[in-house]
Amino acid sequence: MRVDHLIIGGGIAGATAAETIRQRDPRATIRIIGAERHPVYSRVLLPHVADGRAKLERVVIRTAAALEAKGIAYDAGAVATAVDARTRAVTLADGTTCTYGKLLIASGSDARRFAGPGAEHCSYFRTLDDLHSLMTTARVGAALVYGGGFNAIDLAVSLARRGARVACVMRSDGFLARSLDAGSREAIRQACESHGVTVTSHRELRAVERKISGLEAHYSDGGRAPFDLVGVSLGVVPNVGFLAGSGIAIASGVVVDEKLRAAEDVYAAGDVAEYLDARAGAHRIAGNWMNAMFQGKTAGMNMTGADAPFDLVTSYSIACFELPITFMGAVDAAVDERVVRPLADAGTLQLFLKGERIIAATCVGPFSDRAAVSKFMSSGTVLSASMRKGLSDPRTELANMVP
Repeated sequence: MRVDHLIIGGGIAGATAAETIRQRDPRATIRIIGAERHPVYSRVLLPHVADGRAKLERVVIRTAAALEAKGIAYDAGAVATAVDARTRAVTLADGTTCTYGKLLIASGSDARRFAGPGAEHCSYFRTLDDLHSLMTTARVGAALVYGGGFNAIDLAVSLARRGARVACVMRSDGFLARSLDAGSREAIRQACESHGVTVTSHRELRAVERKISGLEAHYSDGGRAPFDLVGVSLGVVPNVGFLAGSGIAIASGVVVDEKLRAAEDVYAAGDVAEYLDARAGAHRIAGNWMNAMFQGKTAGMNMTGADAPFDLVTSYSIACFELPITFMGAVDAAVDERVVRPLADAGTLQLFLKGERIIAATCVGPFSDRAAVSKFMSSGTVLSASMRKGLSDPRTELANMVP
């Protein structure tokens, strides 16, 4: 089989790219290869379904029939096993080969697995299959959530709202420890514990043992505790294994330039794309929904003749029970300074400075200054001495400082 545009990945990046291509080229042949046996669904809605805030049917956002009505072939459960950029060929797990005119790699990422004894007893919360498994599990009395990222918070909140007694354990110094200041981490801990969720930092899970009564967690300090469910959230790993020997540059993910190009007529988007972030001054992966969708759009445009750089102040927000948490920009990049700004409405805003510019921000609490911070970042405003002084003063209105 040969198609004009082949997309590896059935998530929001791949679907958005396909629809963008179709809008710009009504006659092109387009095929999406999706490894999961599901239609395109929203990962960000999984926690809402798990705790009863949303119906399961809301998760599906593009059916195969809807895509095919636009002339986009959607192959669910089709796994790419090899790519040859020289011959423009992709091999699938069933042994078939598809050649392409242009290729988009939007294969996403997989949950990082627990590697200790008893790993087979661990549960995860990243895919629609994970959600089905969680919802069909017998009533969970006690649950362990091991990890300290966004996904761990989502899982802990979902389990607690389902009536489980939840214990959160993490190796780090609190939730989102690499990016958040101490006050923000403490606010999240308090939000959890006010809803009966215990939080333990600086503790490592070593093994999970199956007992007659359920599961038993073994910790590095010698402690043990019984649970009905052990949920693991240790981050993600970009899905690039099938690209070995492809002729496409790989680091942590697929290395692309500011136009999302990886090689001649090869692009990448979403959780797998290690793109050149001009604000951060480095290649990085921004694994969130908003980023994936807009990268998919940019890639689709460039695959049909545009020459557009990807330029977005990406952001991601969740709620730890009633407490909002928002990340904007390159919070994982090397910076020169972090400015911590207490907020009048009981929260903390943290601004990340590289040179004289704001390149990222975190907010734990209501984010009333979101628009102002976004404008600072998108405009690349160079901070004057008086502006830098005002950043940490909650009495200074950020909106009045934006040029």
